[in-house]
Amino acid sequence: LRAINDFHRGLGEVGLRGPTSFTYQPDPDEVRDVETLAVTGAYFRVLGVRAARGRLFDDRDTADAGRTAVLTYESWQNRFGGDEQIVGRTVQLGTETRVVIGVLPRGFILPTTSLRRLYYPTGRPQYITAAPPPARLPFLDEAVVRLEPGITREQAQAEIDTLLAPLRAGRDERVVLESPRAVL
Repeated sequence: LRAINDFHRGLGEVGLRGPTSFTYQPDPDEVRDVETLAVTGAYFRVLGVRAARGRLFDDRDTADAGRTAVLTYESWQNRFGGDEQIVGRTVQLGTETRVVIGVLPRGFILPTTSLRRLYYPTGRPQYITAAPPPARLPFLDEAVVRLEPGITREQAQAEIDTLLAPLRAGRDERVVLESPRAVL
């Protein structure tokens, strides 16, 4: 992330997401696991997503990770009855409480790679939390990046390969650019 943000040519801001997790959630009617995931402050900005209600994450939220949450539209409707006062309300997420700062747009599906779809096929977690800065949370493993105008995917891939080559020494891993539309 730092290499791309500091030394890129043709690549815009980078947002990261962590793996989907399931949080034990007591409910008045039943106990269930709730699908959640963490994203960096830039994640939704890079995708060009705007909140349906409230706002989405920014640097304030990642500096104080663990305090805020964004709901998917479906979660807002199904779990909270479309409560218009949900923004600013404290909700229980497992054993923790979070302040809801926003609601994602109706029908929004998080882009995810084919490998991630194998394990977590919905792409529709109920809660999204702010991840701490990547240096403090190494498991953020799926990035989104916006290409600057006039830059092709092939040019951007070559730039990423060059930037990350020293970090890959002796490993077979590779960062591959895919269009979010292709992975939806």
